[in-house]
Amino acid sequence: MLAAMWLRKLSSTVDVTLLSEEGALGHSAPLVPLYALGVLRREELYPIPQSYVSDVVRAKVVTSGYELNLRERVVRIEGEAVRFDYLIVAVEPECSVPRGLPESRVACPWRLAEAHRVREELSAASRVALVGDALMSLALARHLADRGYDCVVVVDEAASGDRDIIEEAARACSGVCLSEEVADARGAELVLCSGLRRAPMRLSELGVRTGRFGALVDGRGVTSVEGVLAVGGCAEHVESYGDPYIPVSEGVHDAECLVAAASVLRPELGLRLPRVAGCLCFELEGGYVVSVGSTAAEARRRGLDAVSVRLRRKVDGGEAVVKVVVDRRSGVVVGVHVVATGEIDLACAAHACLAAHVPLRVENLAACPQPTLLGRPLLREGLLEALRSAWYKSARLGAPR
Repeated sequence: MLAAMWLRKLSSTVDVTLLSEEGALGHSAPLVPLYALGVLRREELYPIPQSYVSDVVRAKVVTSGYELNLRERVVRIEGEAVRFDYLIVAVEPECSVPRGLPESRVACPWRLAEAHRVREELSAASRVALVGDALMSLALARHLADRGYDCVVVVDEAASGDRDIIEEAARACSGVCLSEEVADARGAELVLCSGLRRAPMRLSELGVRTGRFGALVDGRGVTSVEGVLAVGGCAEHVESYGDPYIPVSEGVHDAECLVAAASVLRPELGLRLPRVAGCLCFELEGGYVVSVGSTAAEARRRGLDAVSVRLRRKVDGGEAVVKVVVDRRSGVVVGVHVVATGEIDLACAAHACLAAHVPLRVENLAACPQPTLLGRPLLREGLLEALRSAWYKSARLGAPR
């Protein structure tokens, strides 16, 4: 849908056809888990009305009766052959079930295909275990605990984010228990899996090269097959950080769709997305979490010389814990993680996304001044302070002895 919107903005004459499954078109990825948990109604999943697709985007929508022939660049719609020049793929990633857990009781509430099943099975459950990425699990456990479920979040060091940040977030989630034992999940009536994914079978059927979780794409969103581009949770960029959060990062998807549309219609502009950083942002009881990009451990597993800085700072109405991860070799920020009290500070979240996406060296970010409010003394913003400390630590560790 986002790709179709950008194609129409860039051209008033291009023919756009959307091939979608029934009930999937126009849904918002960050809303799916809340629908699965019963927090939202089904109709709330679709913030973009279908009338907008037909009247404004002017795209043809096909939900059944079509057959795609990529080799001949033809899609047959109810027997009629329609030629196309480009195919932009946006399919849901598949969930990878942790070892030792029965597949029959494991579901991924972040996938629309499984959200309906989760919603139904929760009605008959009282004990729920959450496995995979711990921050994603905590984002859901808070809602489950509020609704009276007995919740345990299993923290897998290999699959989860920063333990420091996880424990800070868990303190603000009353009624939620942390565990390191997968055995604690076996007694649950339902196991919700977050952040563990593999490349969809649909990508293999199209013949595109795949990586850890999706179609390998370059900075323009182009796959290994000529004329085929990939966006959304199934696109795996050469340089990507915070991979578990990419499927629910609609801000990333929107940027990918803009780049893909420009690659198709205006390639001479050279618009590229050099890297992506998945972002998870959610509310806690009296606070919020923002996690963008990699943790230090994940960055080291990727072969980076990662160094991290953690600061605790006073903010309006409370305090914030900020953690910045920098690759010492390139001097570039690869992760920003915040747990804070108060309402979500969207300015802080936007600053974190900018720092993690734009390949500026940390010294450029550290030297960036913050705005001064008339009538108030300078109170250094926590993220800027963490960036400056990360620059100092990186420079000190790299200095000759």
